[in-house]
Amino acid sequence: MKKSFTTILLVIVALMTTACNTKQGVSEPRAVKTGVIALADAGIEYFSRGKGEAIILLSGRGLDVGYLEPLAAKLAEAGYQTIRINRRGAGQSTGSLDNITYHTHASDAAGVVDALQLKSVNVLGHALGGRIAQTIAADHPELTSSVIIMPTGGKLKGDPNEAKAMSQLFNPKATDAQIMEGMKFMVGDPSSSERVWEIIQPSSLANRPATLKSEATMNTPLAQWWAPQGNVPFLIIHGLKDHNSPIENSYMLKQDLGDRATLVTLPEAGHLAPVEYPAEVAASIVSFLQ
Repeated sequence: MKKSFTTILLVIVALMTTACNTKQGVSEPRAVKTGVIALADAGIEYFSRGKGEAIILLSGRGLDVGYLEPLAAKLAEAGYQTIRINRRGAGQSTGSLDNITYHTHASDAAGVVDALQLKSVNVLGHALGGRIAQTIAADHPELTSSVIIMPTGGKLKGDPNEAKAMSQLFNPKATDAQIMEGMKFMVGDPSSSERVWEIIQPSSLANRPATLKSEATMNTPLAQWWAPQGNVPFLIIHGLKDHNSPIENSYMLKQDLGDRATLVTLPEAGHLAPVEYPAEVAASIVSFLQ
């Protein structure tokens, strides 16, 4: 009952913020601006929505940022500028995929922030995007107001049998049955598998083998991104039914970061919490940033 009350309270906070910001003309949540930023060795696509304090959103492995649009919309409605950034090889983003690391993607994201003339941003990352968000805090602390991770990984890996099943999501030859089998390990409620798959399927990079290979083989030492030094505050959001990333990872990261880390657990959410429970995730973020 206490957890349910907390969730309801957070949602109410988000809705009140939305109403207030709408009256003040702070946000324009329905207008989406897109473009490609030309960097020295890459072209990085972005999607910007709303006005206010900036939040950049980074997607998980094997996906472009399209599936994060519902979450971005909710945050924009709450009075924030949300900027979804596609990594190299995703969407219209280009650049060499040879020997890249988390630092490469962090530098690209920082280049977008500079090009958009944003002094400081909140960096939100899902799965692989979370590791890149942590790397941005390590490499570019001057640009990082806070880091929001959904969920974190790194020290402990999930069940290899589950990983094998989930790999079918990125197999262009997978059958519907194989995909649904993999989705059971990505969501908290298996009955939501079809609904969630309909949202993430358009974002799949299954037909981009070079991108999938670069993301699967990327190797960046844990010490370079795990718990960045400094004072940047962290919000860690972890679904307790996440089969891909053990909750122990989040407990360890919170311990290593100390008082500057806040951990929020979603009892019914799985690995795709931002898609399965976007309202609860958005409310947690708004509460943290306020």
